[in-house]
Amino acid sequence: MSEKTMRLVAVFFTGLLLSGCATLSKDECLQADWQTLGYADGVQGRSPARIDTYRQDCAKHQIVPDLALYQRGHRQGLQLFCRTSNGYEFGRKGQSYQGVCQGEAEVDFLLGFDAGRRIFLLEQQAQQTERSLAQNERDHQQLAQTITEKEALMFGDGHTPEGRQQLYREISQHRQQQAELLRTRTQLEYQLAGLQHQIVELEQAFSFY
Repeated sequence: MSEKTMRLVAVFFTGLLLSGCATLSKDECLQADWQTLGYADGVQGRSPARIDTYRQDCAKHQIVPDLALYQRGHRQGLQLFCRTSNGYEFGRKGQSYQGVCQGEAEVDFLLGFDAGRRIFLLEQQAQQTERSLAQNERDHQQLAQTITEKEALMFGDGHTPEGRQQLYREISQHRQQQAELLRTRTQLEYQLAGLQHQIVELEQAFSFY
């Protein structure tokens, strides 16, 4: 089977397994191309031990997977998976590496994976900082609304001098809270800018992947 054909069939099997089919049915066990299934798992960076799951599924129907064919396909799939460029994309997506590459192939894969992982983690930090900034803005707006409402009460009718003094103290506290939020916002904006700068620098440094 040509590599092109195996890629197409691998896409089919991969789609089958990712579509929510947790087990292989009797027909799937009977019709399975074990070499192509192994190839699909290899291309996805899955452990060759996955064959044990297929064994359990097919044993229910008295069918035994072809281990040799599966392993051959898995090795072929790893030839595509264990590349620096693929490691980079794998790391960028935050996926977990299962240690399936060996020797120099693993060195090449990890070179890209570590680079992509660094960028992924920085992007996660940047997203968290953006969420913190958004929450900061919501809190600031809520305080502004509260201050407006309490100012209207303070200058309105029906309050004793003591009541107005209490409202004044509360408004002063809210303004202090606003000032603290503004200081925090400045820090978060500085942090976000730094993270974004690091991401751009790393992307440029590892662009050859």
